[in-house]
Amino acid sequence: LANLMPEGDVRTNMALQIFDRCIADGLVGALVWNEVRRAVPAKQLAKVYHLSGPIGSIQVKDLPKKWRQSNRSDKNAPTTKRQPLKVDNDPPLPTRTIVETSVQSGKDL
Repeated sequence: LANLMPEGDVRTNMALQIFDRCIADGLVGALVWNEVRRAVPAKQLAKVYHLSGPIGSIQVKDLPKKWRQSNRSDKNAPTTKRQPLKVDNDPPLPTRTIVETSVQSGKDL
């Protein structure tokens, strides 16, 4: 919505209406939250929904659970990559060292 309409009251009111429907249906996820933050001025968003703190630092998980209850998996949510659990049951392989002098190989070091 922020890319489709110029800034102003019409865009703000339309974005708030859409966000209200998402809240009512419990469908607020990362995509919805990011789009409403882009389309609605931060002060107005904080005032309408009684949010405290800087709007830019509020994440979806900080919003009321009721707003996101029907949003089972949010594929747009930021994720941290988990490192696979490394199981090392095998004994370490013996290390081999190759020693070669420059006289043997013909290469100068």
